[in-house]
Amino acid sequence: MKVMKKRTVNVSISLPKSLRDAARNAAVDDQRSVSSLVASLLKDHLCAEGYISATLQPAERPFNRNRL
Repeated sequence: MKVMKKRTVNVSISLPKSLRDAARNAAVDDQRSVSSLVASLLKDHLCAEGYISATLQPAERPFNRNRL
């Protein structure tokens, strides 16, 4: 049996309620999860500040996600 490596890590942060609510609203508007929104914003910031390459590709999903 092939064992898949986990490609993500969990990070726990504390936010003011107003910021969390705004992030939820923005994620809903973009049809994405809050986690995906935060990852995208963090990646954009780290690229802009030179911490990571702008050509960094997102990890591919090990399976196709079924859309509703």
